[in-house]
Amino acid sequence: MSDEHFQQIRLLEAMIFAAAEPVPETGLAARLPDGTDVAGLLRELSGLYANRGVNLVHVDGKWAFRTAADLGQRLQIEQKVHR
Repeated sequence: MSDEHFQQIRLLEAMIFAAAEPVPETGLAARLPDGTDVAGLLRELSGLYANRGVNLVHVDGKWAFRTAADLGQRLQIEQKVHR
């Protein structure tokens, strides 16, 4: 992997992570150099997160990091409410 490719993956990761809402691919492409294979980078990044605690997911044409589906139940916090 070239340094330029690595830096593009890092930038893509940071943009998605920092976004308050899921990000469309076009929004990501606008911040990367012209001619960048954004779809390929997203596939690669998604693969890197496939078996992690968070996954890169594509929802309604936009990209976001989400908690891995199998961990959701373990992250719930139950609190007793006193009346």
